[in-house]
Amino acid sequence: MTGAEGPDAADAEDEFQRLGEQLLRTTRNSRDRAAVRALIEERSILSVPALRRALIIHTDDGEMAHFEGLAGHQYGLGLDRGQQYFLDLVLAMTGIGITPLVGIQSMDDRRLPILLRLAGNNTIAVGVRLYTALRPAGESRKEPRPGRSHPQPPQAKEITVSVPPNPGPGPTPDALPELARMLITDERFTSCRNTVMDANPDMAEEMAGRIVDEAFKFVAACSRNPGVGLAPSRIVDEGWHALILHTAMYAELCEHLGGQFVHHSPGYDPTNYDPPILDRTREKIAELGWEADPELWGPPSDETLASVAAKCQHAPECTIVVQPKPKKPGVA
Repeated sequence: MTGAEGPDAADAEDEFQRLGEQLLRTTRNSRDRAAVRALIEERSILSVPALRRALIIHTDDGEMAHFEGLAGHQYGLGLDRGQQYFLDLVLAMTGIGITPLVGIQSMDDRRLPILLRLAGNNTIAVGVRLYTALRPAGESRKEPRPGRSHPQPPQAKEITVSVPPNPGPGPTPDALPELARMLITDERFTSCRNTVMDANPDMAEEMAGRIVDEAFKFVAACSRNPGVGLAPSRIVDEGWHALILHTAMYAELCEHLGGQFVHHSPGYDPTNYDPPILDRTREKIAELGWEADPELWGPPSDETLASVAAKCQHAPECTIVVQPKPKKPGVA
């Protein structure tokens, strides 16, 4: 590097750091935040001027990532194939488009672990190929802030087997994804969202998806906090009903979250409303690393963001309390 190149490189690094922090600060939801983090860690895509022009809009709060505006234009940005596959997967994280199987199969060893980590997993099986993200010992699952220090992401190890691999033991209790909706497959999420829309014919697809997303957060909070009384808002309860109707999926979900089955105890008086319970539930959701959607966790009223078919409004006498599994004799 020449003397002239040094300051330029430092300025470019400072600008990348500033832009990354700004885009994280102005994200609108957890999906966009995860997508921005992926682009920051991958680095090369966010450094492409054409990508920045297509992605970034200017608001009163400064620059903001607008993934909806990028959709449909990502193929004319001059990205190479590896960058294109990665960007397709990032857009899929925000709910835009779908990702072909070849995109995952062709993902290189540097980029694949980024997506695996943000999804809260360290392996992905594609056919008879098992990809494992090798994380350095002691590394936290939380994403580092963008800065001058960019630790090398864990590398992906590909193992080819002749039969589908044995999944082995289930995920550890702290292996939660960046987005609650990633607790299940996109196909199952769509089915749950459609169930909410079937019960509420006038509801927009986007709103139904938000309700299901909050229901996952609620069930996870209950499962991870046995013995603590929690309750959903009336709107979120509609999403919970949709999950329960998918009985096999719901049982698997509870098992995945730690093995505590979260039973539904309906309260039929729609005037029941106990703010401390909802506040406590939101706090437990935050402890899991998620943010409860404030517009969907309010009191039942004519001003509610969405009118739902569910008539439950949980109160102290019908609060959900998950009982811990009894330990085997002799187990401390």
